[in-house]
Amino acid sequence: MRATRFAKLILLFILIASLTLTQNVFAATTLIATSANVPTFTIYEYDFDQLVFDFTLKTMAEDDYLKALTLMNVAPYSNFGITKMCLYHDAGATGFQGWGTDLSLGCGTWYGTDNVWYWDNLNLQVGESGARLFAVIDTDQLSTNLKYIQIGIPEFLDNDNDGMFDQGDRGFFTLKKQNGPVTQTLNSSIIYLKYFGNDTNAPKAIFTNLKDNQEITDDSYLITGEAKDRGYSGVSLVEISINSGAWKTVTTSDNYAHWKYDWKSYVDGLYVIKLRTTDNIGMGAISDGVVVSVNRKNRVSIEKSTFVINKTTIFANGTDYVAALVTAKNSSDDVLNNKNVTLLWAKMIDGVKGEASETTSTTNENGQALFKIKSKDLGKFNLEIKIEGMKLNGSETVEFIEESIDYTNGSLIRWSDSKTVYFLDKNNVRHPYPTQGVYASYWGNNFKMVKILSIEEISQYEIGKNVPFKIGTLMKIQTVPKVYRVGVGETKNWITTEAVAQKLYGANWNKLIYDLPEIFFTDYKDGPSITS
Repeated sequence: MRATRFAKLILLFILIASLTLTQNVFAATTLIATSANVPTFTIYEYDFDQLVFDFTLKTMAEDDYLKALTLMNVAPYSNFGITKMCLYHDAGATGFQGWGTDLSLGCGTWYGTDNVWYWDNLNLQVGESGARLFAVIDTDQLSTNLKYIQIGIPEFLDNDNDGMFDQGDRGFFTLKKQNGPVTQTLNSSIIYLKYFGNDTNAPKAIFTNLKDNQEITDDSYLITGEAKDRGYSGVSLVEISINSGAWKTVTTSDNYAHWKYDWKSYVDGLYVIKLRTTDNIGMGAISDGVVVSVNRKNRVSIEKSTFVINKTTIFANGTDYVAALVTAKNSSDDVLNNKNVTLLWAKMIDGVKGEASETTSTTNENGQALFKIKSKDLGKFNLEIKIEGMKLNGSETVEFIEESIDYTNGSLIRWSDSKTVYFLDKNNVRHPYPTQGVYASYWGNNFKMVKILSIEEISQYEIGKNVPFKIGTLMKIQTVPKVYRVGVGETKNWITTEAVAQKLYGANWNKLIYDLPEIFFTDYKDGPSITS
């Protein structure tokens, strides 16, 4: 009885210890969600970009990627009055700026069965410093009854326990399956939705291709943007002012939902550019504006910029390389630093370029960017350069060729548990001798120079192609009644008559022939027959 009770206590202790360990591991590897608690306020109908949930996800371990997220309104009115719920990642000044400043992660999909909005196409990196996220709503027409919302991340639920998000699951899901939260994460405040009866909110306009500290190098610049009304009156006018100058009307074809302004006749210097928006009942607002600089001397000249390579033929061994040097210059022949350079290279197949691969760099203080191009793929490649998205005139062609290896100048190695001997070339690539005959064509029966390595040591060397017979060796295979002489570049040359063989190798020529297993016969290319 005592033994049974003792065994039960031991089992209970193990179970508790196991649960504790599991909880500790879970806590150490799960992302943490923290709410910043948006204050209580009231949102009226036909509004947009209103912050309802401010939260941070961070990990205490290695970085991860947020793949899916669900948000829920815990108030009893579900999706009442909400036309959209959208997600932003903090990307401007610290804190919420929303439309036009923070990084949009898209709008969620409403799943009425569970009363949640979900995002299942995310790929947001989350680290120890945390990713701050904002949920905003757009509102529709509201009734006179006062409603409210309270947004949060619901407690984690994975219906099929596969660690990946499916419709009907809840919480957040990450690439490394550090999923959560363990308990619901809420905005502690309540946000009210209310019909007001009057439009008291001014519209808002943003730039879509201008931001603070941007540099403009062109002689003219087409400024683009968007505008929306906070209310139901609609945008009636968007105007632009540069360095406190007169307000000028922008042009639009869709009632200022999208607009543009062709900025011309400016000089180099700093500019503050502001927007003024007005709706159909006269409500207006002026933006804080952006500060940009104009520096046309920093404009890249396609004609003056250069692109040179150091050679046009290179070994396809993955080690040797072509050096491509790009120099960015302006029209005055001055070098330009901090310019984005893209190298495009594409294999030529029957004279036609295939799909191009890209490599990017930035010019240094000398206006230069250096690329080192390597390949293990044989063939010709076309090289082109873009600087700040503009393609330089002309291109270069390089050819990657098969490297001719000197199999008499290198090291001999083998693994202690194997009889296979390898030739180690200058690039630290090991080439197996496929037969003892191939080895003997170089070294006879002398194995004293072979160094024996451990499996850990020999595995550090990449495996290359088989070592061919030494140049000049005679070889044959059993099913073909021909004798071949091994030539340069792994070629095989058929010796057409016995008289020719005797002339080249003497009366005992037939005793110099090595047999080669047929499996290795295709290692050799056909060369010219030897007839005299």
